[in-house]
Amino acid sequence: MTLSKRVVEPLARAGYFARGVVYLIVGVLAIAATWTASDQQGAKGALEAILSQPFGAVLIWVMIAGLLGYTTWRLVQSVFDTDDHGWKLVGIGVRFGLLTSGITYFSLAIFCLAKLGVLPGGGGEDGATWTDHAVDILGAQPVIAIFGVAFTIVAAAHFWKAFKRKYEDHFDAPGSAMTLVHTVSIIGLTARGIVFGILAFLMWRRFLASDAPGEKPGTKEALQLLQDMTAGPWIISTLAVGIIIFAFYSMLEARWRYINVEDAQD
Repeated sequence: MTLSKRVVEPLARAGYFARGVVYLIVGVLAIAATWTASDQQGAKGALEAILSQPFGAVLIWVMIAGLLGYTTWRLVQSVFDTDDHGWKLVGIGVRFGLLTSGITYFSLAIFCLAKLGVLPGGGGEDGATWTDHAVDILGAQPVIAIFGVAFTIVAAAHFWKAFKRKYEDHFDAPGSAMTLVHTVSIIGLTARGIVFGILAFLMWRRFLASDAPGEKPGTKEALQLLQDMTAGPWIISTLAVGIIIFAFYSMLEARWRYINVEDAQD
């Protein structure tokens, strides 16, 4: 086993598990916020919920390690194309989505470090984000459009992956476990695809309205949009169950996904 595989594979598996924990708490918080007065939602809300627990700081450090591991793996997947997406338009789109995913989870790790006081900006307001810096360099509208394209691609990729069962290509699970993998994967990927579809809608609506972007919409904003609809609480609760199932999909990836680091060395 090469050094890179000895290092990257444990990081990737820890990262998938960390992502699963985040989405598990996101789903639970979404249900709780829908039926109570709580406004704690989204990935950052999930991390704040962990921090509020006994030994929360220790748990957050563990989550930081997992998030950084997941970021590393996403960068390896994107740059070295370990899953053979290629250089055609669809492949480039998927790889761009992987890169965006890595950046997003890196920003969550930075958020955790800020909450722990290691970095500035943990006092409630997150301070300047990498989105703000991108706006300063490129302007508001191009950044909004970039996020709109990214979320649209990621949403489409999730639906495609679920209904074409493309996730199966990346699992090395025994036959007895694949029934569970199929059920969890299809439901979980579809639910997350819906979330990203809503995020894409929010970005394109903001783009067409020529609004200043501020902080880019996240899961919290997507759920809030549904909350304002007729039967919103029931819709959110159903989607939240799907998000929880996606959390278990991520944990199944931590156990059985191919971590083909060797392809990065070709």
